[in-house]
Amino acid sequence: MLVALKRRIQNGWLGVTMGAYLAAVPFLPQDPQLFAQLFPSDNGAIYDKVENNNGKPLALTSIYIPEIDMRSISDSRGRFQIADIPSGEYEVVFSRVGYLPEVHRIKIEPNTRLAVPLIMRRAHGTRA
Repeated sequence: MLVALKRRIQNGWLGVTMGAYLAAVPFLPQDPQLFAQLFPSDNGAIYDKVENNNGKPLALTSIYIPEIDMRSISDSRGRFQIADIPSGEYEVVFSRVGYLPEVHRIKIEPNTRLAVPLIMRRAHGTRA
């Protein structure tokens, strides 16, 4: 089972439809030692949750790393993850309709998972 999950993650498996993706987003293990066992490489990952300023999760937020053309979308609970990111420093762009875009600078270390929490602010002139 874990081998099949690892293969799907490494191949960029996103599911057949957006609905299937939101229902079946595979998340990496929280235990760093198990993560290192499943993904022995110099690559890392980012993960966390996107919320609005009221603490409510934001689904369908785009998370994009332009330098390496990697992306994800937050699920119905606002959670996201991008795995197998090469070591280095990158900008991560968060965007969602009705909210101001956010850009975070991150540094990926070998075999690590980096939490990137985010609270998005509503764009002026949009309804709550």
